[in-house]
Amino acid sequence: MALTADFLSRRLHSAQNSYFVMGGVVAYCCKPSILTFDDEKMAMRFQKGFGGKIRRFHTSTRWLRKRSRNISL
Repeated sequence: MALTADFLSRRLHSAQNSYFVMGGVVAYCCKPSILTFDDEKMAMRFQKGFGGKIRRFHTSTRWLRKRSRNISL
């Protein structure tokens, strides 16, 4: 089990049950931007204002693996 903090409330919740907003214009610390939400409606509202794609845990990890292969060091 993995835990993550909700981007807005900072409350910990299960990463496997999270909604991930990926690639939006808000880059909290790193790129690619990946922000977690425990509530789907809040993730959708955030996405509407700041862009990105909403993904679940398994599709998020696949997306991140694919992106990391394309980054040259």
